[in-house]
Amino acid sequence: MRFAIWFYACKFSILLLPLVGAGIVFAGRSPILESAAEYAFFGLIFMGLSGAILGAFFTLGILKMKCPFCNRYVQVQGNKQRGMWLNCETCGCVHQSGLLGLKIVREKIDDPEDA
Repeated sequence: MRFAIWFYACKFSILLLPLVGAGIVFAGRSPILESAAEYAFFGLIFMGLSGAILGAFFTLGILKMKCPFCNRYVQVQGNKQRGMWLNCETCGCVHQSGLLGLKIVREKIDDPEDA
């Protein structure tokens, strides 16, 4: 799986929550909103189940994803402070950056113990 696709899917899946909430609050008033909320709910279920499976792989240490810059499969790493990142041999540390963490950047690492 590509790291960038999963990264942005997780970031933007939070937008599904207000849609599901609006479907619950305005139930019976708008059929379009009801069906949109239903699709959003199924999207959240899909994201939750796939996140649980990927989380189990991450915990076992066998989760590998494609680097968004060089397309090599790399071990996914992470912690509470920095979130998830990739330590790619050619690109360095691939992680989130920016105001809301919506940008994926790479940094060359001089010391491998820093990661």
